[in-house]
Amino acid sequence: MWLAVTLPSLCLFAISNASAGPLYYLKKNELFCDNAKLLCVRGTLRYEVNPRLFRLWGRVQTSPGRGLLRIRLNGTNRLDHLRTTMMEIQLRGTYSEIVDYKMIPDYPDVEDWEIVMIEFEPGEKSPPAESRH
Repeated sequence: MWLAVTLPSLCLFAISNASAGPLYYLKKNELFCDNAKLLCVRGTLRYEVNPRLFRLWGRVQTSPGRGLLRIRLNGTNRLDHLRTTMMEIQLRGTYSEIVDYKMIPDYPDVEDWEIVMIEFEPGEKSPPAESRH
């Protein structure tokens, strides 16, 4: 009886894990900053191959305030064609702000990506703490 109940469960577990695909870590619990060092984030950026999902999560360490974080990524497919995609993340820019961003790139034929550029474009300054609700 026990074997009859758990065998289908084990098969489903094996199938779901087999179809998950590899994970590539571009940053893993690292501090990374834009070129001008205006914004720094400590976090992880990974690419999950099967759902084709980029995921960035971490915390803002330094920032001049609100703005747009841009991370440009390049990859090549099996035919050696260069592909480029951009992550654009709006930030409040407060210390310890949680960054949790997911994105599916347009190129399903690329598996291995690399970070080419990180830049931060400051926006309007954050309002004083007493005016935020």
